[in-house]
Amino acid sequence: MKKEEKFKLIIKEDSFYVNKEGSESVIGIIYFDADGYSFPDPSWDDFVVVLLSWLINRIIELIFDKNKEVEMDFMDGPFKVSIKLDDKNQCTMNFIEGEKLDDEEEIIHKTIKVPFDSVKNEVINSCKKVLQIKDPKKMSFNDDYKNLEKSYNLLLKIS
Repeated sequence: MKKEEKFKLIIKEDSFYVNKEGSESVIGIIYFDADGYSFPDPSWDDFVVVLLSWLINRIIELIFDKNKEVEMDFMDGPFKVSIKLDDKNQCTMNFIEGEKLDDEEEIIHKTIKVPFDSVKNEVINSCKKVLQIKDPKKMSFNDDYKNLEKSYNLLLKIS
């Protein structure tokens, strides 16, 4: 019997800072743990609130269209995650480097199969964690925060 693979979304709040060079977006360490494989990297920093919004919107897309394959790109670098549901509500997740549209080879670094509910719950919990740090004294969020909160509330409503 094959062991169940694990999926985690790692967000390190103590790494957050506001990008003062224009966007005012929150940047911090965010990456996926795909059954022990870190993607893109355990020290990867990126636009946390934006990426969470994109990811939660991809989850919502899958709820409404279970036959769809969705992708979530990272803001920096040629990295993305594709998610496809099967008829047993299992997600096949591919962790990919490269972009065919840019004539690059796409390299699948890791593929895992996990229950959709575990992916959805991991994303919900990560969003909740980020939304709870919304304190003007600690961190200033811009429209990214409002978009995340809106998507988060929609996902909770339809789940």
